[in-house]
Amino acid sequence: MSRKWLFIPVEIKLRELNAKLLLTYHALRRNYNVIIGEAHKIYENAAEFPKGILFSKGYTLNNMHRNFTAKETGHILVELDEEGLFEKESLILDLRTDEKLFSLIDHIYCWGKYHEGLLLKKFPQFKEKIFITGNPRFDLLRKKYRNLFGEEVKKIREQYKDFILVNTRFSFYNTHNGFNPKEEELRKLYDHFIILVRELSYKYPNLNFVVRPHPGESMDSYRRELDGCKNVFVVHSGNIIEWILASQLVIHNGCTTGIESFLVDKPVISYIPFESASIKEFLPDEISIKIPYISQIDSLIGYYISRRKSIPSYEMNYRKNVLFQYYPINGNYSYENILNHLDNIVIKKDGSIQETDFLKKLVEVKNPELIAPFANLIIEITEYEIRQFFLKLDEIEGKQTKFKIQNFNSGLFVITPSD
Repeated sequence: MSRKWLFIPVEIKLRELNAKLLLTYHALRRNYNVIIGEAHKIYENAAEFPKGILFSKGYTLNNMHRNFTAKETGHILVELDEEGLFEKESLILDLRTDEKLFSLIDHIYCWGKYHEGLLLKKFPQFKEKIFITGNPRFDLLRKKYRNLFGEEVKKIREQYKDFILVNTRFSFYNTHNGFNPKEEELRKLYDHFIILVRELSYKYPNLNFVVRPHPGESMDSYRRELDGCKNVFVVHSGNIIEWILASQLVIHNGCTTGIESFLVDKPVISYIPFESASIKEFLPDEISIKIPYISQIDSLIGYYISRRKSIPSYEMNYRKNVLFQYYPINGNYSYENILNHLDNIVIKKDGSIQETDFLKKLVEVKNPELIAPFANLIIEITEYEIRQFFLKLDEIEGKQTKFKIQNFNSGLFVITPSD
């Protein structure tokens, strides 16, 4: 029986790579061939690949032409939208979905009931292709896989000791090109967070505070604003899971990291100094401890850190019930759900492309003019980190996975099971 090919694009490395390597690892164990790499290069080379299953990246306006091209070359398309967990209805339905796009896609994988409900509301005609699977990003947060980050967590703790992690999400205001004066509400929230960190830094000189801006934010602005706070560090390295696990407590506002912190049993505070419908994010705030005043955060730091208290069970149960409406927190792993659906997809045999021929064409593909517009999305994935990640998974699974990796120095890795 011939192996199916999976094509897995990665756009934001720190957000997606580990989760998609987890999916890749288990796909190899099910005898799939996988090509994983930079998103735009997956699309650039789609015509050269054997017919297979290509993961769509959402973003209708940006990717519509890419999906049409991939479909025309005979690929099966499946959608795994990274932004579908709790985005507002208007954003998902008006900006991230499209009837033409969904007509091209064979399977649409949803984060949970909320995401599925929005899609069915607008596109009931696609009911048979919409499935709740979850996302492998959250598989990594379950106890089984937390040891994947053990070495990194240890290094972080050695460097920063006991610290509070402050995650921000102000990229529409605090851009890499300067502050955006049109984002008045985010400006106010940004200013409140600067004051928060300054005051806590002064109040707790024996604690460290790590500020981790959103990837779209300027780090320099925080460094300027927090200059002089000796126990404050502005960083953006490594996977967010490592930093959450290494921290004592997490502070955020309307950020996905609030959900991730909750899922790894970390005390998590949503600082809400004022109410604003335009920037409010219900889910990450609702499963956190919602605090409007710095003095109350001060008290909670003493409760959770100094006294080493855990979150009361009645609060945990309420938050689990809230999250369950958005994400299936129990049951199968997401990668299992996805692979079970992929197993049911039938791909017409492609006798026109021999493996050695298409691999040769990959080596020869040179499109520098196509790379330039995506320069800000270029990621560096190395064969070493893929192998190390798979070795850690082997330790966790108690198995030995034999595979072959071919790196064509073009942002693409061909990974195949080895007999």
